[in-house]
Amino acid sequence: MTPNLESAAMMKLCRRIAFLSLTTLMVSTGCNDNAELQAAPPEPMPKVHIDGKAPQAPVPHFPEVSPPGRPDDVITQALDEKEFFTRAERLAALLPTLGPDAVPAVKDALTRMDVNLQTAEAVLLARFWAHHEPAEATTWAMNRAPLAYKTALILPTLTEWARQDPLGAQAEVQSAATLPGADTSVLEIALVRGWFYSQTEGLEDYIRGLGVGPNRQRALRTVIRSSMNEYGPEHTIAWVEKFDDDNKKFRLAGFRQLALELGKTHLDEAIIFCAKWCDDPVMGQGLRKQVAQQWALRDGESAMEYIKSAPRNLESDIANKWAFRGWYKNDREELREWLGRNGPEGAGDWMQSMLELVAIDLGRVDPENGLAWARQIKEDEGRRRTVTTVLQNWRRKDREAADAWLDQTNLPEPMIERIRYYGRPGDEIRNDPNPGPGRLKPPQMRPKDTDLADYEDMEGGE
Repeated sequence: MTPNLESAAMMKLCRRIAFLSLTTLMVSTGCNDNAELQAAPPEPMPKVHIDGKAPQAPVPHFPEVSPPGRPDDVITQALDEKEFFTRAERLAALLPTLGPDAVPAVKDALTRMDVNLQTAEAVLLARFWAHHEPAEATTWAMNRAPLAYKTALILPTLTEWARQDPLGAQAEVQSAATLPGADTSVLEIALVRGWFYSQTEGLEDYIRGLGVGPNRQRALRTVIRSSMNEYGPEHTIAWVEKFDDDNKKFRLAGFRQLALELGKTHLDEAIIFCAKWCDDPVMGQGLRKQVAQQWALRDGESAMEYIKSAPRNLESDIANKWAFRGWYKNDREELREWLGRNGPEGAGDWMQSMLELVAIDLGRVDPENGLAWARQIKEDEGRRRTVTTVLQNWRRKDREAADAWLDQTNLPEPMIERIRYYGRPGDEIRNDPNPGPGRLKPPQMRPKDTDLADYEDMEGGE
């Protein structure tokens, strides 16, 4: 190779390295005067694609030239349809038959935003534009699209740009990230989606190079979801399990995002994956809670049986809380009915970590029932905190009944004073004559006043 050609090759390599921002993963081979080599990772990043080749993207075939008829006329006719589903159906059938000469008419329809143009039709038009002019369509979606449509239009346009030119799309995302207060979450999802279907390598290294934080977690979750959709869970699990052991933070992030996505879409595989890894002292951190919550979102009672059988440790305690929240989100009345069948006396040791959530929730409906569940909390500080919260919520809702109960309780007096102070109804707080610095300070509790070891024997109002 001649010196000039060698120099040009070095400059091209330097630009590519800077463009990908993979300073922790790639080597510098002439980017500085000393041409010093940086240390490469011990193992190469495994490729998510089978045989290292991206799958064929689900893109319709667009003709080179539109069929007879002016593109602006046929597009206008489709958009003039007043019935929403028929209008979207006609436009979806029409656009794949149009060639690049229809781009001006599509752009005009998007920028005019006629009264009939809603999100579905705007997305179809933007997707067509992006197929032919991805950078221009994405730039318009990011900077000029109406605010109500922006997210919906960025996803298809930037995804298509990344499919055709992931490096160019990545540069746009990085540029957008420098703006004050920028939220690039939608851009990052679209970039990874499109790059997954491109024929350009480097997606895995790009994700690894993002560093610790939500951006890398989001990118991992997106590529894992894409891989499972394209290749199935088995291939995706095998891919994540091959992550380099020497970068444990990255490997753990992959495991967590995999557990989350498996729990959403392939629960049986998630359970098997958890059985293999959830008890691992390093790679098991944070896995069981993902599986438990996703399971509880579908079938709360069986999810409770699952976590009940898990080994008792910090991870399973956290999973209990996440399962409770998942079931609560899915069907809180069913959860409360299940708790009622078991009763507070049936709260086994495995439920200890969720009892605070249980007592506070049930206390909103039936305060005395919530207090009965709070009595089952063995840890004194947690029991005191839960009792206080239930009683404060009760007093805000029904001050007379709560005060009658408090008048007959054997709780420590400083604790009662604090409950009365912080449990004041909203109108009492709003009508406080001393809202400023002169406001009555809440009573202080001495450490000995927080001892509720005898709370199981306390008496309350009828």
